[in-house]
Amino acid sequence: MADRGAPPHVLIYSMHYWPEESGNAPYSTGVAEHLAASGMAVTVVAGMPHYPAWEVDAAYRGRWRHTEQRADVRIERFRHHVPGRQSAVRRAVYESTFLAHAGLR
Repeated sequence: MADRGAPPHVLIYSMHYWPEESGNAPYSTGVAEHLAASGMAVTVVAGMPHYPAWEVDAAYRGRWRHTEQRADVRIERFRHHVPGRQSAVRRAVYESTFLAHAGLR
């Protein structure tokens, strides 16, 4: 049975999240931080930062999983394939490896 005194918990899946500054990362970050500031417990399941360079940020390279906290939001990051060049097949691998790893959560 849920604890009635606990705040509602929101789980957001978004491949893109802070510290990425373009694409949909600012929107997913803003929504998560707004909900957390409103008193909700928020967890974001995200990919490793890589956009717009299409290269995993140096601070996150070599990790399969990483957990961090920012603005009262718990961020659980999962490794995924990041293609250096885009094609339909590479994009499918990119999306499916995120779904496979994040789905293990």
